[in-house]
Amino acid sequence: AMPVLRPRPPLLGDLEEMVLEAPPKPDKLSFAEFEEWTVNCGVKKAQRAYEQMALKGKENNRSAVEEMHARGFKDFNHFQKACQRFPMSCWPTEFAELGSGYVLYFQFLAALAAMLLALVLLQLPAMVTYAQEDYICGWYAVDADSWGDSFRSSATERGERLDCPPGSSGGASQTYLTPGNFGPDQAMSAMVPTLYTACIGAICVCVFYAYQVFVATERLVDASTTSPGDFALMVSGLPALATDETALMKWFRENALKGKTDTEIVKVVIGWDAEEFREKVEKIKQLKKEMQDLEPTDPGVTELQKKIREISSDLHSSAPDRASRLRSSGSVVVVFRYQCDQSACLERWTSFWARWMYCDAEDLCCLPGARPGQSLPRYPVGDRPVMRVKVQQAAEPGDIVWTHLGVPVWERRKRLALSWAAMALVILVSFLVAWGLVVGRTESEKADLQFVSFVPALLIMVNNMAITQFAKWLGNKEYHDTNTDKDFSQALKMSIGMIVNTAGVLFWCKAQPREWYMEPSLVSEVFLMMAVNAIVAPMVNAVDLGWRIKGLTYRPWGLSRRKLTQEKIDTWNETIRTLAPKKKLKTITKEEEKELENMKKSIDFYKRAYSPSLMRAPRQYANALKTFVCCVFYSPLIPMVSFFGLAGILLQYMIDKYLLLRWYQRPERPANGRMATFSLLFIKYVAPGSLSLAVLVFLMPSWGNKQAVMANFFISGLSALVFAFLVPLRLVSKGAMSCVGCLGYSLKEDSACVEQDYYNAQYMWSKEMK
Repeated sequence: AMPVLRPRPPLLGDLEEMVLEAPPKPDKLSFAEFEEWTVNCGVKKAQRAYEQMALKGKENNRSAVEEMHARGFKDFNHFQKACQRFPMSCWPTEFAELGSGYVLYFQFLAALAAMLLALVLLQLPAMVTYAQEDYICGWYAVDADSWGDSFRSSATERGERLDCPPGSSGGASQTYLTPGNFGPDQAMSAMVPTLYTACIGAICVCVFYAYQVFVATERLVDASTTSPGDFALMVSGLPALATDETALMKWFRENALKGKTDTEIVKVVIGWDAEEFREKVEKIKQLKKEMQDLEPTDPGVTELQKKIREISSDLHSSAPDRASRLRSSGSVVVVFRYQCDQSACLERWTSFWARWMYCDAEDLCCLPGARPGQSLPRYPVGDRPVMRVKVQQAAEPGDIVWTHLGVPVWERRKRLALSWAAMALVILVSFLVAWGLVVGRTESEKADLQFVSFVPALLIMVNNMAITQFAKWLGNKEYHDTNTDKDFSQALKMSIGMIVNTAGVLFWCKAQPREWYMEPSLVSEVFLMMAVNAIVAPMVNAVDLGWRIKGLTYRPWGLSRRKLTQEKIDTWNETIRTLAPKKKLKTITKEEEKELENMKKSIDFYKRAYSPSLMRAPRQYANALKTFVCCVFYSPLIPMVSFFGLAGILLQYMIDKYLLLRWYQRPERPANGRMATFSLLFIKYVAPGSLSLAVLVFLMPSWGNKQAVMANFFISGLSALVFAFLVPLRLVSKGAMSCVGCLGYSLKEDSACVEQDYYNAQYMWSKEMK
């Protein structure tokens, strides 16, 4: 199948035509062709060449595929082999043909790196201050339970400084540069708490600015690429009896845009509530997925095909009786003829006032959309307009899970609750396992078994991998309208599980201030844990274990009987030699044609076995969120963990970019930017408040002037709450778009982009895109 491209109508001033020469076709199959496939199935600059070829084919009254064959290319894979790779130094926006999701993923990593860099710079004065203090041994004189004294918020004077007791040299090293260097109740300066308030402000500013950059990037990608999703909107909230496509088209034609009653609608695709068919359709998908993992000549394929035919026959036999009883899911996809109409409709129905008050947004002086206007149209039931509709950007055709659109809300919530309950149980079990590992390390250090000090950190990292696999399995059990929503659900479970497993268990084991700085100390545990998890985790992804495991099965040196052998290749070459000429002369029999088709399926099967993995977005986002949140939470205790976080995020950026452009296979469908937006909003809600709370917890025991810490906590905490829950990024994004002008983005749509017509653009889309 042809991988999804995002070609677009040419813009004014486009580059000259790219002329690609078809690579020579091999005379016969060999191991070398399969080895080359590992490289040729990767990401290459195919969009511009493909769209130019499609335009040329239109001039010659040929489809893009026919033009491809006329130029000597056997198929799209042969065509992509002639394309060039993206340079490693390219900006993420240059590979926008993969979808805005891949562009925004790297911009999300850049935003995290910017926040961590701000933390590093703002914490430098604090680290310099800590380096000048040497009373860490004072924690040996503190009671085991000292939380009550630590939070005497009225204290404004330095506590009594006692002599270090004998044998107190075993505390955490002063080189960690922690607030514990002051000793208990010794710090008086308000500078350090104020710096952390500034850190929270910097995070809020970075999140706000990153959101504006995301919006600008989405517009930039839409201006340079186009796909079916750029002409379509997903509309939900319609009545179950809204099953007349003509009536739906008429209503959207008259009400989609304000002040316009003749908006051109291409079609309306209804999402049917096929509850009775859903289980069987899902079963067929599962069987087909199992069949893809088997060679076409495997006896198991015949059995799976038999089961699929039985289920399909049952569906077809009951379809006529049930078709008349089908109800709408309340969700439809509306396809506009002009992209400018789709953009205007999306802007109208997704504004802040539309989401919260169901009314139009009106300009206030020079501020666009700053005040509410008239109520939005409601969809009628009978003759009464009563139904509020919800509009959002439609996903690409391959991203929509049509069988889930009709799932009732209560059933979705039930499945979601069960999924999160199971995830909570897994997190609890992993928490207990990690707790046991930390306690075991403590006991081993008491017994002078220092060689096992790295074992808990490595095992917790393995535990994180198990959490990611279970979160992926649970996400597949939930009902989501799109695969992107499912991916974010998986990423959220992975992130929370890994954060609790990595950071929460350490604090639980050593929650008393005395335990933070006395060996085996929380400081040394966190330092080692963050060093391992922030740096090693990105390197593990570079190994591509999935591809290497397939090598043990299908490569010539593999251990399985299904491995590729020279005997199989010779058999295929003989089949091609004898049957290909017959097919060309149209003298081939049905049995021979079936044999040739099975051979092609076998070759495709082994090519898939040689293909590298796809980029796993949920795991990548979860790793980044885990690293960032853990670093933010522990930075008041150990400012140097911000260096590890920054190094880890930058390393993940470089490794993932290398893997995407030089190793991973080309994505099967273009990715949208919702995952990046969801993850940024997660940072908005979690990071500022976590840092504010961590400053209070980790600084209070060391500060004699506790009022200074408490005052900054109230200021920073209130600011974090206001930013998280009262600052609507969507509402203020329009007024702030000028802030990204310094990045070189042009936010005004090109005139050619405004006139994009669905009927013209569809000729440059492959069959898989429609």
